[in-house]
Amino acid sequence: MFGEALDKVEEGRLRRALERHAAQVHRLEERERVMVSLFVGLEGIPPHSLTEVAAYFGVLPEEVKGRLSQALARLQEGAFPS
Repeated sequence: MFGEALDKVEEGRLRRALERHAAQVHRLEERERVMVSLFVGLEGIPPHSLTEVAAYFGVLPEEVKGRLSQALARLQEGAFPS
């Protein structure tokens, strides 16, 4: 139970951090852009949980969390493919 609560707090932090960079999301690669859009709730899409985004892509929530964390790092650093 404590682990679930901690996961929700961590999920909330990741969501808020990605929300701060919403204007830059279009610069991500398509798969990451869709993951971020679903997770944060951009472009009129309601926010989805890590589990829901993972189900959409047919992967584990941990993989989605890792991809979202990588996307956030790129957004924060401004490191995008040319």
